[in-house]
Amino acid sequence: MAASKRQTILDTALTLFVTQGVSGTSTASIAKQAGVATGTLFHHFPNKQVLVDELYRTIKQELAEVMLKELPEDPLAKAAVFWHNALDWFLDNPEKLVFFKLYYGSPLLSAESKRQAMQEVFGFLYDFFQQGQDAGIFVKLPLEFVVQNIQSNIFSTTTFIVENPEFNTADFKQQTFELMAKSMVST
Repeated sequence: MAASKRQTILDTALTLFVTQGVSGTSTASIAKQAGVATGTLFHHFPNKQVLVDELYRTIKQELAEVMLKELPEDPLAKAAVFWHNALDWFLDNPEKLVFFKLYYGSPLLSAESKRQAMQEVFGFLYDFFQQGQDAGIFVKLPLEFVVQNIQSNIFSTTTFIVENPEFNTADFKQQTFELMAKSMVST
């Protein structure tokens, strides 16, 4: 039962953070909306920042698991699978996209915290691009920049498709991958 209360709190926090903003959402309103006592919320999450950080990590882990499905060996084909899996996941979870953008764009989040969160869950991307750089496939730019650039492209592409649903087609999604790939392939 405790795990379901914890998940209910996370789900409720996600909805409230997206609709009211992180700073505009109190822990009391999360507890009330989740149907739990405030003490129960604090039992699972000692403070609001821990709740926000845990929600971010949970969603990021969910995305990472989806990105790692059915990976081919060829590096460019693998990059395409990463791209399409992430894009489709965000399109299926627009509320989580909004939260990602809120969290990642927060001035309260230090550059070091962002870097640590990215490397904890998406270490496989850093390894993938490092191997591609070592093999001369990908441009030799700082890995942090490459991963942030791809994340920004995923965010903007998904936002564009959500706002313009007529572009939610396999052809358009493939074109967006090809555009992004051009920026990372070594010439």
